Amino acid sequence: MNPNYYDAYVYRADIKLIILDDFYGAIADYTRAIEIDPNNSNTAFNYSQIAFAKRSLYDNKGALADYNKAIELRPNNKYYYKSRGYTKFILKDYYGAVADYTKGIEIYDFDSKTFDMGSYELRGDAKKKLGDLNGACEDYKKAVDLGSKKKLFSQNCK
Repeated sequence: MNPNYYDAYVYRADIKLIILDDFYGAIADYTRAIEIDPNNSNTAFNYSQIAFAKRSLYDNKGALADYNKAIELRPNNKYYYKSRGYTKFILKDYYGAVADYTKGIEIYDFDSKTFDMGSYELRGDAKKKLGDLNGACEDYKKAVDLGSKKKLFSQNCK
């Protein structure tokens, strides 16, 4: 009825992404919403959702580009850094992953403890891939201190 109704595209994209696993359809709808209102306060989130859908389709380079757009619009959103860091890890850019996890950890918000626990675990994984076993152990121990149930990460650390 209204082909320029921003919210309809976003709601439909959410259903396609979350319920139907229709990643291509979700990408198309989020993209159309951005085209309709590129200055909407949720544009960064829409880019992050497009990135998630692309990563689900194994288009990690495409996902990286959309996480970059999300971060450009909302540079203080720790979740975008964590997601981009994970994407960089998949792409074997371990230095980039460490940098993004670190940036995310540095940004404080109300949910920092839970967020940081996961970020320390993931950053530890990236450091381990880089051969920085001491750094990995420090991150794994910090994750356990924050409540991680994955104590096996830090078992081999001194």
